[in-house]
Amino acid sequence: MDWYAAKEGIQVGPMTEVRLREMLDAGELTAESLVWRDGLPNWQPLSSVFPEGFSERGGMSSFPSEAMATCAVSGRVLPASQMLHYGEVSVAPEHKDAFVQGLREGSAPSLQPPAGRLNGYAYQTPKMRATLAKFAMLSMTVSGAIMPLIELLAPESDPEVLTPADLLAALTGLVILISLVLSAVFFSMWTHRVVANAHAFGGRFNTISPGWAVGWYFIPFANLVKPYHALKEAWQTTFDEEKVPSLLPAWWGFWIVSNIMGNISLRLTMNGMEEAAVMLDLVTVAINLPLLVFVWQVVSRLTERQMHRGEGGQRFPG
Repeated sequence: MDWYAAKEGIQVGPMTEVRLREMLDAGELTAESLVWRDGLPNWQPLSSVFPEGFSERGGMSSFPSEAMATCAVSGRVLPASQMLHYGEVSVAPEHKDAFVQGLREGSAPSLQPPAGRLNGYAYQTPKMRATLAKFAMLSMTVSGAIMPLIELLAPESDPEVLTPADLLAALTGLVILISLVLSAVFFSMWTHRVVANAHAFGGRFNTISPGWAVGWYFIPFANLVKPYHALKEAWQTTFDEEKVPSLLPAWWGFWIVSNIMGNISLRLTMNGMEEAAVMLDLVTVAINLPLLVFVWQVVSRLTERQMHRGEGGQRFPG
């Protein structure tokens, strides 16, 4: 059964009982730390949930008995007496305006959701998906930069003779193809996870589901706007800020330009204009290098922030 803990006011979990005890042994949690699982009426101190585990821990006998509640906007765990209450919904005072605005727009929650799960979604770490997506995109960018250099610098030869340059170009093309597929798969998996996590954090800004955050990439014309909106909303909810950094639109703008240039290059190649295609590919390389920097930062920063909120401050190396 999944457990949740309140660590420095931030909800951590879901986790197994084994992990909960490991955090206690490591000093990350104390006897007074509040925990919750399905079946408990409200948040309770660890000492009352596992009394046998504290018989030798210094005789701590007075623990907070006040009921705790989860803020429906931020997901923070606070004493119920410090919350504002709207029916069965609890809201931290600093999030009152956001909640009232949600009521006016018809998007505020009507019931107190279970701890760690909001809007039907539960937090899960995006770390592995982020790592796979980043290095697949790194491989695609590097191999994509090598290919036009091979074509530009390779000496002219008989088309019917297979040269080392031809073999190198074929191998590079294969790496590009594999990297392209893996980048699309891993980035889609990461996108689905971070959007789902944003919903689990309360979904304050979210209007696009995790499934559609990926699905919009396959809808012509809509894929120029909707996928960006999905990640923008995930960023807004995760950082709990309406304004997003210029990093996000910069990444999206470079991504669109790169795709347009790639399509033009493909058409030039199909029409027998190889030299023009190679020159355009070199321009695309100059676009893809900053694009990689932007997307790397987007993935790293959003992943790190979600891990901080969902796992109590763990860091994800950028």
